[in-house]
Amino acid sequence: MVRLQEAAKRVSGGDFRVQLTTRSSIREVQELNHHLEHMRQKLVGTNERLEREMQEREVSEAKRLDLERALLHRERIATIGTLAVASPRVQQHHDADIVYSQVALQGCPPGSALATDLTRFVSAAHRPAVSSTEF
Repeated sequence: MVRLQEAAKRVSGGDFRVQLTTRSSIREVQELNHHLEHMRQKLVGTNERLEREMQEREVSEAKRLDLERALLHRERIATIGTLAVASPRVQQHHDADIVYSQVALQGCPPGSALATDLTRFVSAAHRPAVSSTEF
């Protein structure tokens, strides 16, 4: 009984490798030993299963983070591509606006409100763009 009690204490302390076995001719002690060993085996199985699940979750989380990073990278690349394609078009429209404004300015009476507005527009259009970091 003393050996069974010491082994049970070791198992309850976390040492699941200790087997709860004792030899006794008393049937109640044999049943107690059997039940304790059965509980120890269930604990070992549950502990191993939980460790596997935790490792699987860690691997899954690492994969999820990698996929998330890859997706964000692809989105950034797609955005850059969209901007690269749109930039020449925007510049073409900008240049056309300047040309049309200059042509319209030539047909306006000097000193008119329209001429003043078109002159300010053309002047502003020729200034370099202000970056967002300057705000």
